[in-house]
Amino acid sequence: MSTRSILGFLYTVQGLAARGITTSDILAAHGLDLNKLDPNGQISRDRELQLLAELFARVQGSSIGLSLGGSFGLAGYGPFTMLLMTAANVFEACKAGIQYQKLTYLYGELSMQIEGSRVGLCITPSHLPEGLQRFLIDRDLAGMYRLLKDMSASVNEPMDLDEVWLPYPEPADSQVYQKYFACKVRFGQSGSALWLKNPNLGRAFPQANPMAFRLYQQQCDQLLHQQQQSSSGSLAERIREYLQLYDNGLPRLADVCVNMGIPERTLRRKLSAQHTSYQQLVDEVRQQKALHWLQHSEMSIERIAEKLGYAEAAAFNHAFQRWTGKSPRAVRKQNRS
Repeated sequence: MSTRSILGFLYTVQGLAARGITTSDILAAHGLDLNKLDPNGQISRDRELQLLAELFARVQGSSIGLSLGGSFGLAGYGPFTMLLMTAANVFEACKAGIQYQKLTYLYGELSMQIEGSRVGLCITPSHLPEGLQRFLIDRDLAGMYRLLKDMSASVNEPMDLDEVWLPYPEPADSQVYQKYFACKVRFGQSGSALWLKNPNLGRAFPQANPMAFRLYQQQCDQLLHQQQQSSSGSLAERIREYLQLYDNGLPRLADVCVNMGIPERTLRRKLSAQHTSYQQLVDEVRQQKALHWLQHSEMSIERIAEKLGYAEAAAFNHAFQRWTGKSPRAVRKQNRS
């Protein structure tokens, strides 16, 4: 059970809601609340596809994937964006993007092809449910197009597309695609691709910095490691993944049992067989979130305690000291120094 950043899912749900499509009831049926989801969380591929299938069943208009993908800005990729922007040049950024593509929301395998004076960024699509295929292919390609445009703007380099490839038959509304990409669009290809005219792959980024690049590379490596650790498929990992989705408090055990479809007594017994408990999993997730917020945010200790579900900061301080042997303030001070 592979996991991925929840950001792509969040942007998609927000985009659907902004277009008047009701999403709250479907999320609630899966034990989720859009206002409580943690953008740093991970979601399993299977869970995301199931949710997207239910959401897109309500969508009218097949080309909506283009507008959804176009709303994915640079900020939505976290350390992955900064890794690309601090690369030595455009070519190195493309190489890094391919190496760390699992940190994106793509449903497919990204590669780069060079044909004469043009370069193709290609996505070989994953096998997707029939009702989702066109939506997600469009969303992913439009998102990559938006990312390239934003990066090109940062180096004052115009991004001219030669042509676009899409791997499904030409739809009735194909003119929408011609207008969106402002170039020739070929349907029925072996995969998706953005072909760029005469790109200057040696063009340096203004933010190019070898030390910063290594820093963000380490952060991306850590994120990949977390994804791999969350892919065992055990009940404990499934619960951790579910808990990590929450940004403001954590659900009760009874709510988790409903979401997992497992009676509470059975869930406790299965966790015990895996040498853990629900409270241990809650503490692990709280510790991970606390460390992240202490190191990567300016939130007060009191606000972090509140977001983790503690009634008082003193209770959080005591728990954090038990987990790490240090106080929250000491960890924050150490990180800043």
